[in-house]
Amino acid sequence: MGLADRDYYQDERGPGIQLGPRTMVVNLMIINGVVFVANLLLGGPDNRIAELLSLHASDLAAPWFWWRFVTYGFVHNPDTASHIAINLFILWMFGRDVESLFGPRRIAGLYLVAVVLGGLIWATRIVAIGGDLERHALQGASGAVTAVMMSFVIHYPTRTILLFLVLPVPAWILGLLYVASDLSGLAARGAASVAYEVHLTGAALAVVFGRYGRWAGWSGGARRAGPFRNLFRRRPALRVREPESGDAAPSSGLDEQADLILAKVAQHGIDSLSDRERRILEAYSRRVKRKRR
Repeated sequence: MGLADRDYYQDERGPGIQLGPRTMVVNLMIINGVVFVANLLLGGPDNRIAELLSLHASDLAAPWFWWRFVTYGFVHNPDTASHIAINLFILWMFGRDVESLFGPRRIAGLYLVAVVLGGLIWATRIVAIGGDLERHALQGASGAVTAVMMSFVIHYPTRTILLFLVLPVPAWILGLLYVASDLSGLAARGAASVAYEVHLTGAALAVVFGRYGRWAGWSGGARRAGPFRNLFRRRPALRVREPESGDAAPSSGLDEQADLILAKVAQHGIDSLSDRERRILEAYSRRVKRKRR
């Protein structure tokens, strides 16, 4: 039986638009969209739904409102569609590959953890600087979307991205520009409407997931390249001994190695394989083809 004949080795992502089962990324987009539309239709002139779900700095000291540390991540500025449109576009653009790598539950976990941590850091900062606790309110998925985007950058740093939908650049340049822009905004204490610390929290969380997520069973194992290679270097979760090129490995040993590697593909995706594991699969495939002749 060749590699392509195994049902857990099939490549699920063909060319063009896929109409398969709804993904977690799409579910998150739908929730954000439903909340936005519900507020437009039912929130009234005071945007009651958005106001109810938004996070206020004063909520930090009000345990009965702690649920807002989650709900604010699904609420967007009701006065303009650009806020939600940009966030959902970025989530869709980068989230699909990240979900393929992490899986649906893990990308949902990344999203929610980024929302909660971003809200905590934002509220703590407002309290620390003595800001108006009632006037300051936080809305939007920007921190969570940043975590997803930076996870893509960390795992696929050399993937070409169209900056401003025009200029092709490697993903790591996009990540550096994004973080530099937020650091500059935070240092300059720019427009109060932009929560730069929430964006940076999402970026930092992506780094933590990239470095420690696999140890904790949270992140996938895509091969990393480019400027982030040394930062995230660690021993692979699956070690497979490759026979020397001159050795004639027993068929049973090669079968066992191939089965282990293919099980890894089924769990983490083809991008999780090292060059050595790919060569073993190629050797196994060639042996199977020779047997068929």
